Formats: sequence, C-alpha cells, structure tokens
Amino acid sequence: MKRYKYGVVVLVLVAAVGTTVANWTDDFESYPAGQWPSPDWISSGNSDGYIVTDVKHGGEKSFRMYGVLGAYWGALAHRYIGTDAAYTIDFWIRNGDEPIPPSGHQYRGSIDLHTQANWVPPAARIMDWDKYGQVHGRGGTLLGSYNTLTWYHVEVLYERNATAVHMEYWIDGVYKGEENLAASSSELDFDYIALTAQAGTVWYDDVSVTTPAVDATVDFDPDMLNLKSRGSWVTCYVELPCGYSVRDVELATVAISQINGQPLVPPLYREGPTGIGDYDHDEIPDLMVKFDRQELIAILGGMGIKGGDHVELTVIGNLIAGRTFAGSDLIGIVETGDGQEGDVVGLPNGKRRASLEVVPFGNAFRLSYTLATGGYARLDIHDVNGRLIRTLVDAQQTSDRHAVTWSGTDASGRKLPRGAYFATMRVGEFTATRKMVKSE
Repeated sequence: MKRYKYGVVVLVLVAAVGTTVANWTDDFESYPAGQWPSPDWISSGNSDGYIVTDVKHGGEKSFRMYGVLGAYWGALAHRYIGTDAAYTIDFWIRNGDEPIPPSGHQYRGSIDLHTQANWVPPAARIMDWDKYGQVHGRGGTLLGSYNTLTWYHVEVLYERNATAVHMEYWIDGVYKGEENLAASSSELDFDYIALTAQAGTVWYDDVSVTTPAVDATVDFDPDMLNLKSRGSWVTCYVELPCGYSVRDVELATVAISQINGQPLVPPLYREGPTGIGDYDHDEIPDLMVKFDRQELIAILGGMGIKGGDHVELTVIGNLIAGRTFAGSDLIGIVETGDGQEGDVVGLPNGKRRASLEVVPFGNAFRLSYTLATGGYARLDIHDVNGRLIRTLVDAQQTSDRHAVTWSGTDASGRKLPRGAYFATMRVGEFTATRKMVKSE
C-alpha cells in the first residue's frame, strides 16, 4: 500500500485496485545500440553512457553508464519528470563490481533529483548504492544490502510540499520503509530525475514515473448497453472529489482507457457535445461527455463480450493542474433485436410488457415495476459476479403497478458490502435489469 500524505486530500493507492497513470516510461528498446538515449535523456558530467545489448533485463537492451573511479566525475542522465503531484519512480538497476578506491565517489549508482538537466546543485540524492554493498534512502536510512552484477527492481514514492517530504521504498516488491524529512529550499523546483553512475559501471532498464490518479465518480448512461442498438452516443457523467473541479478537465484527453481492467489501445476518446451541471442532484458539479456508441459496441464485440455479460469501463483524463483523474463504472450488456436497453424491455409490436424503476432512499432501494398483462414474475438481486443474492418477488402477479423495497441485505438478512448490484425482473421471456450502487 502506498500512502500519499501531503496535499488537499489523503490518497491511498492499493496496487490491486488503485489507478496510476504513467507520465512516461522507457525500456530503452527504441534507441540504437552504442549510442546515448537522446533526445529523451540529457547528459551531464562524464558522458560515458550508451545503449547495450550484452547486459539486458526486460527486453533486448539496457542503458549502461560509467563513473570514473578514484575521481569526482560521475555520469548523469537527466529526464524531465512532468508532474507536480506525488509520483513513483520505478526502475531496474544493476551495479558493477569494480573495486572503488578510497578517493573520489564512494557510491556506485544513485537516483538524484535536480532543478535543471545539469549536475550542478541544487540537487537531492534520494537513493544510493555504496561500495560496501548497502542501499540507503535520502535521509540515510539503511534499506538493505545488494549484490553486484545483479538486477534489482526498485520503486520510490516521492511526495513533497514547501515544508516536508515523504518517501517510501520497495526493492523487489518488498517494502523497505519510509522517510519523513524537512523539504529543502529548492524542493518544489526539483523537476528532473537523474540516473547516475558515481563510480564504476551501472546499468538501468525499464524506468518510469507514474502519478496517482484523482479518484473520480463515473456513471454511464445507459446502465444496460444493447449491442444491437443503433444510437449515436453513450453518455458518461464524471464527478470529482472535494478540492477538484470538473471545469479544469482537459476535454481532449478524456477517454475510455480500460475495459475490465485491461488497457484499451488506442483509447476511445470522447466526441460530441459536453456539458457541466448537477445531473445527479447532489449539489456537486458533473461533467457530461459522450462516446461513439457504435465504436464502443465494435470494441466490445471484438473482445468477445456478449449479452448477459457485465463490463467495467474506466475513464481517464487530465486536469489543467497537471493531475490525472480516473474512475470506473460497471454496465450490463444485452443483445436484443428490438434495440431497447436500460430498464425496459418491449414486445415485438412495441407495446411494453414490463418496466422496472429503482429509486434509492437512505440505505435502501425502492423497486417499482409495472406489468402490462398479468403473469408470473420474478425479481432477483445479483452481485457483480452474477451470484444470486436474494429473490424479492417469485409469484403470479396481476397487470398493475407493484413495488417492493430492498434494504441491502441478503436472504439471511445480513448487511451486504457497498458496491454495485443488479435487480433483474423476468416476466415470461422478457427481462428488465437495473443497476444499483450501494454506498454504505
């Protein structure tokens, strides 16, 4: 778990479910062997650095650097970080085994922060590997030991404000501790990361900077998407937490970027009209955007998604302050020839046989349904995995309007956890489904 302590709100990122957004990532595969990885990386100090193929980690290439032994002439590779928000530096490192003399730099590799793409101060060393086989954090905390000529996967969380710095460290997926330090006078100006070889040979690979996304509330309309519908748009409403404004969203960046947790490449960017209003009547402004319905249907069809499935759509976009928001919504999928969706299923002649409406109140939901003709009706509650939670109606019903209340409990009366649930009513061969989001 990575905790972001400073700023407007406290953000907690859990790797399994949280969302991060890559500012940039570099596996060094696109650069010619034997050359410096320009223009992305800027050299300062000793310029002895180039792409190699004989020592590699994730792909066919890695970045080799060399710092002069017995001297203060290390090699630095700088890259612009690209965010003012909290971020995680993720990289692989391999240190050489040359004996380090008592004079000159006493460290092999290090990760530094700089105000400019140059070795001159002000700068801050946030992690280093010394000649005794020990790894240290920015404040001198001993993080563990290392072996030369061995690849290690490192993650460093860095968060700052004008007065304080919070850092956390992972090596090979193992949490190594945190540091809470006073900020330097230049802390807010550290805009560049530097990979360094202070003394001897150091290799780097798979370097990235990622930021935690602002947790947005996303609601798609319709809740049930018919794969055979011929409409133009799918509407999405985005609501941001306290401290952020939907008026700061860069509209051109808003896209469906993940489906069922898997990246969508390329993303499906918003099109058509947009608007800002309080669409859910909670006194918090919402951003309304639209996505091409037919293109989304084609994407879902290409993924093998069919009627009866549930799909999680994740929307990601940028804010003008340099942050990124992300939020997900779960929708149902139907595939009926009449093209209808949402909460109503119609007869072939267009006459509605059944309708279902869900109205939340307090911690419960009032489900109202109308039968155009009498018949046997069943109303079930399912979770997102399709598991039957409770049956509310299972009886012969008259042609009339009916209502029942679901208090958010299972068949044994136990309170269910918050999340998405589905109410499904069946009348003969026809089905109506509505999504309910339990907040407590």
